[in-house]
Amino acid sequence: RVWARGNITPDLAGTAYCRETDSGFRNTATTSFRAGQTRWGGQLGYNLSRNTQLQLQLDRERNQGNEDLIPTTLDQIINPGLVREDGATVNNSITTVRAGLQQQFGVLTGNLDWVYRDRNDRVTGDDVESNQISAGLTWPLAKKWTLRAQTDVTLGDEDEAYPGQTVVGL
Repeated sequence: RVWARGNITPDLAGTAYCRETDSGFRNTATTSFRAGQTRWGGQLGYNLSRNTQLQLQLDRERNQGNEDLIPTTLDQIINPGLVREDGATVNNSITTVRAGLQQQFGVLTGNLDWVYRDRNDRVTGDDVESNQISAGLTWPLAKKWTLRAQTDVTLGDEDEAYPGQTVVGL
């Protein structure tokens, strides 16, 4: 895993990363871990003014190997064992480009982004491109409480893996 973050100029900051795991490596402490994943990308943020930031992000992910078998029976959940069993074979990649604006309105933070995804699954033969507009608002209500509302609207054909949605969370 390699990670770099820094200020390129006083108004331009960037982050770059690359991480990779072998397909045979297992991490039983989490379900979000993906064996055989190579992921790299970067993000740039440019301050257009004191309250407005232009953001650009690129993320490339490739998954190759076997996913973990997800426990579905009571016995598998109660007695998971020390090593997870192999599930389905995966061989896919996704490229995501996100560009947008973030604006401060007092304590509120608003964002408006265009999101492009190119998803390719070499097992099923799926090759899907999608575009979305994502708009969100974040409102810190108290020290440990934040209200977040976001809507993602798909432009053109919808990708079943990333459908249009509206979410509100506290």
